Amino acid sequence: MILRRLTTAFRKQDWFTVAVETLIVVFGVYIGLQVNNWNTERGERQLEAKYRLLLVSDLRAIDATLAEQLEHEVGVTIAAGVAFQEISDAGTSSDPMSIGQSLMQVWGRRTLTLESPTFSELKGAGRLTVIKDTGLRRDLIGYFEQLNRIELVFEKNNDFIVEPFTAFLRDSGIGFVPIPEHLCDMDAPSVQCFLSNDLLAIAQGQKTHSADSILNAPSDDPIWTTLRAHLAYRASAASSNVRRAEDARIQTREIIAMLEAAP
Repeated sequence: MILRRLTTAFRKQDWFTVAVETLIVVFGVYIGLQVNNWNTERGERQLEAKYRLLLVSDLRAIDATLAEQLEHEVGVTIAAGVAFQEISDAGTSSDPMSIGQSLMQVWGRRTLTLESPTFSELKGAGRLTVIKDTGLRRDLIGYFEQLNRIELVFEKNNDFIVEPFTAFLRDSGIGFVPIPEHLCDMDAPSVQCFLSNDLLAIAQGQKTHSADSILNAPSDDPIWTTLRAHLAYRASAASSNVRRAEDARIQTREIIAMLEAAP
């Protein structure tokens, strides 16, 4: 229709009509492009909002994992301190049950895994630019790089401090310590009760350790010095982990606040 009018106007040399029709065409194209741009921007904003919500959900899960790890590390630090004090005060195992139970709270390792499926998806697909705020995007990248470093530190502590300590206890004749009977006579006894009682039945009745356990060593035995050194290293690693977990939780909550506050 417009093309026919333009052709007719050209033939008649009606330049005013030509100008008007041309402006209508140009304006129509411009409006169409603008509407398309508005729709594209609206879709991008909706997509960004979706990924912000997903990232916040992942970060809350990470915060919960860090809280559990923090609770574990604090417990290990306290138990190691109690065991160290008991050994230092008694010089030997005047109460092997108490010392053994304290040592068992320091036993074993806990692997820390901090993952965000949403961030991994965006990074793997090269779509981190879906987060339009360059400052926030930079902070997110730095945050997850820091989490990777924290995971590595925890893993190294496990490999070089926790595992040797656990192996030392195992090789020294200390295994699972039985839970006192009155604690196991609950309606829902813990798995540790069953483990302890089963191991006791197989081992030596109500003894908390084998006959050659270090808990039977005399007070002047050098093994106590070695045990104290192991405990000191273990407590130091746990204390260091506490600080890192606390710092990571602070950073996590800061990133969550930034994601939720952004438009």
